[in-house]
Amino acid sequence: MIMRRTQQMNAQAQAKQTPAATARPELSSLLARVYGTTAQRTVDLIHRYADLYSLPSFEKEWPVDPQFFAHCTKAISFVVIALYDSKREFFLVYSSSQLSANEVVGWRLIGGPIQDYKRETIEEAVNRIVKSEVGMEVAELEPIATVRQLFRWGGNSIEHYGLAFIARAVGELKTPRYKEFKAL
Repeated sequence: MIMRRTQQMNAQAQAKQTPAATARPELSSLLARVYGTTAQRTVDLIHRYADLYSLPSFEKEWPVDPQFFAHCTKAISFVVIALYDSKREFFLVYSSSQLSANEVVGWRLIGGPIQDYKRETIEEAVNRIVKSEVGMEVAELEPIATVRQLFRWGGNSIEHYGLAFIARAVGELKTPRYKEFKAL
């Protein structure tokens, strides 16, 4: 049932991205003015998930260095996945990316950006990220929260909107692309 609702919501979002929009630039421009950019539609879809599933929302503000802030401008929507396997072990990865001079990202759940520029759906992003980070497939997927992150550097800020899921993975675990990896 949850996967069906997810697929219906993704289909509704994709319906806003008609093939005609790519065929004629003037039509694409009109649709963007009416429905917003692909990134705006993804953020809108995240808010729809929150309403549909009555999801809690979490917010965090991060002071970051200029290099990390520049990285934050590449995407504004993301997914984070509390991924577990048949043994009911949850996967964590360690990221040594620097938030600032004195702070690294550290241990985190699996996750990453939704590739809005490719018109990737939220479900496609989850599947791509799980496959690339641990080489497994997603068998069950359920939204559990929305996440808003505000990154600040100097007088600048950028907001990221995300959707958190719990998911069951199937298949063989490949060697994770991170040096440090835990199954808890």
